[in-house]
Amino acid sequence: MKIRITEEQLSSLTGNNNHLLTEQWVMKNVDTCYCNNWDPTTQVCSNQSPTVLDLSLEQVGGSGLGPMVSPQVGDKFCPQFTSGTNTGLAANCGGGSTAVVSAVNGPPILGSGMNRYLLLPTEPCEAPVIYTDIIATECDGTGGGLFPCMHLDGNWATTSNIGDVFMKSPPWSGGIPPSNSKTPYIITGFGSSGTQCTTPTSFVHTINGCPGTQAPCNSGAWSNYSNWVTNWPDPAPLTPFDPNNPNPLQPCNHICQRIIHWTTNWVTSGPYQQNVLACKIDEGNNQANIHGCTC
Repeated sequence: MKIRITEEQLSSLTGNNNHLLTEQWVMKNVDTCYCNNWDPTTQVCSNQSPTVLDLSLEQVGGSGLGPMVSPQVGDKFCPQFTSGTNTGLAANCGGGSTAVVSAVNGPPILGSGMNRYLLLPTEPCEAPVIYTDIIATECDGTGGGLFPCMHLDGNWATTSNIGDVFMKSPPWSGGIPPSNSKTPYIITGFGSSGTQCTTPTSFVHTINGCPGTQAPCNSGAWSNYSNWVTNWPDPAPLTPFDPNNPNPLQPCNHICQRIIHWTTNWVTSGPYQQNVLACKIDEGNNQANIHGCTC
């Protein structure tokens, strides 16, 4: 003989007053929205219509095999399928916005349910993106590629390291580069991972720049030099240099992005364009100093 019990009775039997652990009750039809649109005080989603799902949640520490738990209003979860052990961290979702349960409608009704990872209630809506894979090009433009799980001068690289030049090296003791460091590379971007490498698998150290890039800008070899230097930091309305620009990140965002762009393009440019870019980089650094930017 089978006996049906209520969810409240089941909760008291399991000793878990927060999430139910039985297969009969675990999946629910729920309304969901992006976490950034959820107000935990009013328990209301704004700026979007709810997404209706038949949903069950993998508890923290699980790995897709259960036991699953029943979703409740306010639960944060990874909106896409995630493999591996559920750490309960937003970084487990692979970056981007997490989702939240805004209403529990009752038993599943859609006919095709989904299991997703439950997150800890203290997790932020946006998981920080951790950069562990450096994309770099050889200074002479002849090669390059992805350098996974890399430490740059003993630390994980960040977007502020775009444009830095490093020497490729095998691991060394005490952080001391060996004498057989190889071709210099310039950092042009990153492959991002939501989960930081536990231990770096490669180590590099930065140098002052690509060989041959330390020569100063030759302004006389660029006929448009004076005109460009005068007009680039244009303070006209609605420009990044507008003194009344309401964005507190300007003009520094614009200046730093241009320095990165010019530095990256220098690698594959010919001699004349390299000089033009060197002059632009000089003026970019000058404007960064004027405006107190930390590019």
